[in-house]
Amino acid sequence: MAALLAAFVVPIWDLAKIIWNSISNRADYIHDLGNNLESLEYEMERLKRKKEDVEARLNREENDWFQSTHEVTDWLEKVHRLEERMEKIIQKGKEEVQKKCLGGCRLNDCCTNNQVGKKVSETLKSVAELITDANFDAVVQDKPRYLVDERPEGINLGLDSKLDEVWRWIEDPSVGIIGIYGMGGVGKTTILKKVNNKFLEISHSSNPVIWIIVSKDSDVESVDTQDI
Repeated sequence: MAALLAAFVVPIWDLAKIIWNSISNRADYIHDLGNNLESLEYEMERLKRKKEDVEARLNREENDWFQSTHEVTDWLEKVHRLEERMEKIIQKGKEEVQKKCLGGCRLNDCCTNNQVGKKVSETLKSVAELITDANFDAVVQDKPRYLVDERPEGINLGLDSKLDEVWRWIEDPSVGIIGIYGMGGVGKTTILKKVNNKFLEISHSSNPVIWIIVSKDSDVESVDTQDI
């Protein structure tokens, strides 16, 4: 009988502890709502300043060669979503604090107060995590670059045979330099554009194609500094 009673009492005691912990947590949410709300407003201002700092770094470091890292992009998106909800959360919290100041606590009011208090507490933790995560070592990364930029070919002047000839030389591993010469207007540049674009068809190529325009008066220094 004693063993049976003990087996019956233990589950009741465990259930009582669960119920007490739940009530205690709810009471904490209600009791701490005012303090948590003040902390939330303060921490949110800190988060906004962190966001401004990150965006300022991006403005300085982003350019044609560098873009925002995925980590920074995700962080900014999280901050943006939180900012959209923040005004409503704070407003609701202030309404519940005002109800407490007026005294009384009906069952419905206590449940709502607990829900709002829990929401404020969880949001405060989220803001703190975002502030901690804002310490980025780097905010930009290399942009993915195409190995070949397609060139407009213009009118085809029947240069396919010449293109095939040039391409055979390109595929010959013993050839290091190929020169294309001729009078103006015979299609030298068009052939080069076709060669350039043909590299787009080679998916296994890992070498970039660099297109540089050199005039008669150019020198090595001007070629080296040309934006490619």
